[in-house]
Amino acid sequence: DQVTSQSLLSVAQTLKNSKRYFGADTGLAHLAEAVGTPATIVFGPPGKNGAFQPWRSESQAVQRGLGCQPCGKDGRTCIRVWDRHACTQKLELSEIQRFLSARDTKAQAHIRTPRSGWRIQVYRWIANQVTRNLRSSRHHQNQEFQLRLPNVIQKSAIHSVESHFWFHGASAGECEALFAVIERLFEKAQAENQSIVFSLTTLSPSGLSAIRRFINQHPEMEGSFLRLGLSPLEGQWKQALCEYPVNVMVGVKYEAWPELWASLSECQIPLYLLNTGDRRSLRWNRRLLGLLGVELPELALELQDEGDADVLRSQFPQAKIIQGADPRWDRIFARSRNRQNRIEALKLEFSHLPKPWGVLGSLWSQDLEVLTKAVAELDQGTLWIAPHLMRSSELTTMVKALRGIGRPVFFTHPEKGVFENPKEPNLTPKKAVVMVNEMGILAELYSLADWAFVGGGFTRNGVHNTMEPAVYGIPISAGPKNAQKFFEIHWLKTRRQLTLIHRAEEFSAWIRRWNKERDPKVQSKWQDQLRVFEGASQKAAKRLWNYI
Repeated sequence: DQVTSQSLLSVAQTLKNSKRYFGADTGLAHLAEAVGTPATIVFGPPGKNGAFQPWRSESQAVQRGLGCQPCGKDGRTCIRVWDRHACTQKLELSEIQRFLSARDTKAQAHIRTPRSGWRIQVYRWIANQVTRNLRSSRHHQNQEFQLRLPNVIQKSAIHSVESHFWFHGASAGECEALFAVIERLFEKAQAENQSIVFSLTTLSPSGLSAIRRFINQHPEMEGSFLRLGLSPLEGQWKQALCEYPVNVMVGVKYEAWPELWASLSECQIPLYLLNTGDRRSLRWNRRLLGLLGVELPELALELQDEGDADVLRSQFPQAKIIQGADPRWDRIFARSRNRQNRIEALKLEFSHLPKPWGVLGSLWSQDLEVLTKAVAELDQGTLWIAPHLMRSSELTTMVKALRGIGRPVFFTHPEKGVFENPKEPNLTPKKAVVMVNEMGILAELYSLADWAFVGGGFTRNGVHNTMEPAVYGIPISAGPKNAQKFFEIHWLKTRRQLTLIHRAEEFSAWIRRWNKERDPKVQSKWQDQLRVFEGASQKAAKRLWNYI
């Protein structure tokens, strides 16, 4: 109001003494920049990429980002057939407020109504039709999940937060890699008195269970989450990402969905992928975005295998390529040093069973079917079986198969009926199998093992976590399915700690070998080699913090 009655020189002095100019694309905006004051300029028809765009690095431009902008030098003639003058009439105050609420320049740059071409709009429509039946059930699951965590989710004051990290993992395994980084980022923010907030989402029910366990383990993080639970489905990412300012989306491995990447690109949100590599899904996603007419989002790819760096640089020349390690190692190391009391109790309860002890972890009935002959022939030691699925039907199938080859089965959590421990006195202890029918202890259970087999490699799901037994320096075997996708399997194979087997005869030979060749020096060497991965989550969190 004061400016209207002042001379041009007085206005210039007023602008020079100001911290920032905020207003429309007028002469005052350019005068502010001329006297050294950063400007936040709201653009209409000409658009921010024309001749009148702000030129100072501290300045920003706000616009709707429509495909028809710019429509001319001054925008006097609207060329839209419908929704005319949408660039000004449809620019909501709430959009501008969200834009201004972000503290740093990078965050401000991507709080805008994104521009969408017709091809990606068609793709979103198709994706929404395909996922229509899933949306209501997922919404109900999310509501039920969040009601159990009422004090964790940030309800307000999001606009006062300095950094918002959105973490997304497809399943429980991917979420485990994210948890370690979230812990380190939270610690860093606390130490530096920074206000940050997290969103943590997953695609699967297994990931939802993992998130629930993580949240329950960290009451100190109360109020540190904006969004928790199941993620948006393909076709719904854009609306979710535009709801609040997001500094960076953090994913794991092959989080490559066309609509997700398109939404990140349109909202100008960087994508930071942990544990990634030269994966076919990344290449296909790049091609699909090209067909959909969408540019790639800003990418940072953190690799475990240096050999993938050159290939990814050629595929994604604009991406930032970073050498890193799997953050899950730190959580696994921590659990190995702070074992649950339950492990010691099991060790004492079954101490009368003969050694060596072998743990078959994350086992499926399909794995056991392949290995049945080897299990029947095993005449030394005791087998511990930790099923991947704790369903009654899966346990019953395994128990019947084991009893069918003369193996008595003892349960760590016995129940009447099928899951009742045998009471016959004439059972041979050396044939015993301990069925671990309880959850949450497998990582530490490997500490009791002289050797381990990791299940999943004879199913369509693929081999499960081989890192958990590796930290104890014991020999490991696994089936071949999807083994080539995991860097840690390749790493453990080259150091002869892990062997891939393809049939029961190979498993029998492998067990006989390690029962004869047990060498504490070799096991100590394997443990020492793994120390190169210690601190992986701390380093990843530091790189991520510096990145934004």
